[in-house]
Amino acid sequence: MSFKTAPNEILINIFSLLDKKDMYPLIYVCKQWHMTVVPLYFQNIHITKIPTERDVTYINGCFTQELAISSVYNEYGLAILSTPDKPASLLLFSSLPNLKKLDLQAFNRPAHYMSILQDITDTNMYLRYIEEIGICRISAEDSVSHFLACYNFRKSIRRLRTYVSSNALMSATSKDLNYFLPQFTCLTQLTITNQFGDDITLFDILICCENIIDLNYASRCLVPFRANSQVGCTSNKHLKRLTISSQINSPAYIDYLRIIPALEYLNLTIVHYHEEDAFKLFSVIEPFADEFQKFKELRINFNGYLSLPIPPSLTNVFYSVLCKLKGDGNRLYDATLCTPSCATDNVIAIHDGKLSFKYISEHERLIGSHFIDNVKKIVKGLTFTEDQFSYWEILDYAKEIPRLEKLYLSTRLFDFRSIGSEIIISCSNPWEALLDQFHAYSPKAETITFDRNDIFCTRSTRTLTWDLTAYTSLKVFNFHVNPVKAIDYDFVFFKFEYDDFHCYKRIVFHNDKKKNIPVTISSSLERTNYIRNVTIKLHSRSVKINCAPNSLFTLESVAYS
Repeated sequence: MSFKTAPNEILINIFSLLDKKDMYPLIYVCKQWHMTVVPLYFQNIHITKIPTERDVTYINGCFTQELAISSVYNEYGLAILSTPDKPASLLLFSSLPNLKKLDLQAFNRPAHYMSILQDITDTNMYLRYIEEIGICRISAEDSVSHFLACYNFRKSIRRLRTYVSSNALMSATSKDLNYFLPQFTCLTQLTITNQFGDDITLFDILICCENIIDLNYASRCLVPFRANSQVGCTSNKHLKRLTISSQINSPAYIDYLRIIPALEYLNLTIVHYHEEDAFKLFSVIEPFADEFQKFKELRINFNGYLSLPIPPSLTNVFYSVLCKLKGDGNRLYDATLCTPSCATDNVIAIHDGKLSFKYISEHERLIGSHFIDNVKKIVKGLTFTEDQFSYWEILDYAKEIPRLEKLYLSTRLFDFRSIGSEIIISCSNPWEALLDQFHAYSPKAETITFDRNDIFCTRSTRTLTWDLTAYTSLKVFNFHVNPVKAIDYDFVFFKFEYDDFHCYKRIVFHNDKKKNIPVTISSSLERTNYIRNVTIKLHSRSVKINCAPNSLFTLESVAYS
């Protein structure tokens, strides 16, 4: 089959993978390609100013579904202020009858466009099928303008992200959110952030939006007491995804989560200002945490001004929550143990049958604590991301975990990963004691990889030795080389030693002929400056050795005299 006879469906699938700059020349290849590419090319358009006269944007506007308007910046990175022309804007909108998304997030003065959109009286003529109008995070006044502009197209808007407050709407229109939201009859995805001290609750939103599928509700305000009487007042049978970012100072939202049907996605982000409030959630949900197994995807994290460790007094509660979320099955957690300096997102995450949690502690003697001893029973993957603990203590602790499949250890000097029978070491010069510790942890490793490629970054040590003879089960050894560093040397040799045999290889650089002259290794050459020798000791010649492929060099055998 040639391109001339290929069906349009195949051409569409191929052309849709191209960038717009690569797609444009194809418009002029032939009539068939022109008719195929034009709808794809003009499906998403990006402009920095409204055209004052008809151009290809207008002519092909029937194909456009997304329009992005951004600001122009001068050589100093400052936005060039411009005011959109209303007649030209209306002409453009009328030329885009199938537009579904208007994106103004990169435009520095969206209020002018909001004013134009609010003034449109005949929405059947302009933007009849618009589903989303996006802007960047703006002031309280501009939030009202954006919300009212979206409200003007309430019969077609499906996705809405707003920071508008009910109080601001009351001041501008004498009506609050409870009046406006129910009239968005097609709204299925709503992100609403209460940042101006409104009395609005999660239940107020759910009551107003009965057809909502995806709701993201965020509030830094205390949950109003009246929320306790609203728990059973909603009936959102289409709701599948729910994100709540709020303080937990009332059981109302937790009670609601217990009675709603299973969701595809639940994200609880706990907003906290004080340490004593941060982990209250675990105490609240612990008695019935097993009921949260009904959610296909669950994420619990924190959003506050401080990255706080879990108080020792709540570690037993936290562990109980983990056990109840896990259930009685064979599922196990991937655990991350870290200090408060680490990011605290996704303290608990359950997704696609996979479980993970992050335990934050500022105590130096975490290893050996009661909680850590209990964790051995419920984890299959373990990650340490700080130098807070000695690596040999971590390796000894990891050996005591009966079902551990993965271990990741990150320090300032090296990274170590163990996955099944493979270990991966990232270290510029793995020293003998370190390799001995890794062997004690994983003596039956079949694959070892040194993936740190800066082994040639210093001339202080011209000779390196990697002794891996203790790994008698080793089948594959991989190592990486950075040619930018290696090219600083006149010669780079690798010596492979086995029990009864040894051989040499050298790096041959493809684009540097003067360094590719024939050479024979001799004892005198080995002592020459600008020579790098790396000795790799292995238990058997059957071990497969791989140097990470690179287009700049290859390894070739060298004779010894």
